[in-house]
Amino acid sequence: MGHAIGKQFVRAGVPGLEVGIHSVHVDGVLQEPEVLADYRAGGCFLAHFDAISQPRWQAKWQRRIAARDTLEMGRKRDRQMERFGRAAGKTQAALDRLFARHYVLTPRQYAALKAVGLAFACDLRLA
Repeated sequence: MGHAIGKQFVRAGVPGLEVGIHSVHVDGVLQEPEVLADYRAGGCFLAHFDAISQPRWQAKWQRRIAARDTLEMGRKRDRQMERFGRAAGKTQAALDRLFARHYVLTPRQYAALKAVGLAFACDLRLA
């Protein structure tokens, strides 16, 4: 699971470029990702993960709750914060289940995505 306002990559050296966490502006004007780099045409796909791992996801939500910095994120994030808070008040196993519910593909989901070329498996360990 990611979110609709994902990360992007842009070419270096664009005059007036301002890169934020979730947006790119050129001379103060919000840019759509395809304007700066049409990665769809070249067979490249940029994926943004809301949580790269369970420990990082857990630490991220603990920081967000402590700082109360989800107020501008909207109702979906409010619900996630509530679910996280409830699970965090229980056990580590409850947090693990919540993470899996949101971020781990079931075998059926993986098979469906793989069948249409949208999922693959790879070993990301560095040599």
